[in-house]
Amino acid sequence: MRLIPAAAAAVAAMAGPAAALTSFDQAVTPNVQLLFGLGNANTAFTVDRADNIEVGLRGKLRYDNSNAPNPGGPNGTYNSDGAGLYAFDPSDGIAPANRSLFNFDWSVNVNLDGTATDRFLADFTYLLSIDFDPTAAVGTVNGTDLIAFDPIGIGPGSPWDHGLGDNGSTSPTVAKQYVADDAAGGTGLLGEDYADAIQIYSVAQNSWNLGFYQPVGFDPQTEGLYTITLSVFGEGATPLASASIDIRYGDVPQPVPVPAALPLLAAGLAALGLASSRRRG
Repeated sequence: MRLIPAAAAAVAAMAGPAAALTSFDQAVTPNVQLLFGLGNANTAFTVDRADNIEVGLRGKLRYDNSNAPNPGGPNGTYNSDGAGLYAFDPSDGIAPANRSLFNFDWSVNVNLDGTATDRFLADFTYLLSIDFDPTAAVGTVNGTDLIAFDPIGIGPGSPWDHGLGDNGSTSPTVAKQYVADDAAGGTGLLGEDYADAIQIYSVAQNSWNLGFYQPVGFDPQTEGLYTITLSVFGEGATPLASASIDIRYGDVPQPVPVPAALPLLAAGLAALGLASSRRRG
């Protein structure tokens, strides 16, 4: 997993995409069953569409009482409030000790209308930020509760087990092929490795759990409010499209006021510039 300083995530949160259109309880494109595996309905996403890019996020109950205490299959409980909040309760199921009861599902399509023949996943950079502060505040002043990384781009340890495809894909086609810790690892249906695959596909989707990325000492079953944001960047530091959701799990502790994130802006811009230059190199 390639971590990016929390300042970069602050930039993504503050700099809204131009002409963005956020909608709720949506299907993502392609409008079929999701590419990361059977049994995942295409519904209930919080979606941002701008610059012919679509970004979608949703919360999903991962472990219900019927499959506890063993890891269970996907199900259709999203508990969306229709405005970007997904709510779950500890009584909804039983999760393994190192996992949160819920997952967050994400989708990126960089050729939304299907007309751009020269736009692929490798042409952009991405930033996924996960807030591990269970209060209503996002992160802390030093960013230790905010993990941020590029979930799609090339980098050591990146978790490349995405479902990949394009607007003509049906699920699952090129899904869960890249379970490796470097670009030479898994191969797709056409024999391509991950680095090649993101140069020919325009859609990436996956379903992840807070337990995959938790900071040291964090209990993924801690009750609280968690904010997750996914942004797509071009050449500059302003996101072209960005979706953000809140997942409320049980009770939300009283937030502790934190200083504004503006002092982090310059550092965040520098971090994004460095990530972009590495991709071009």
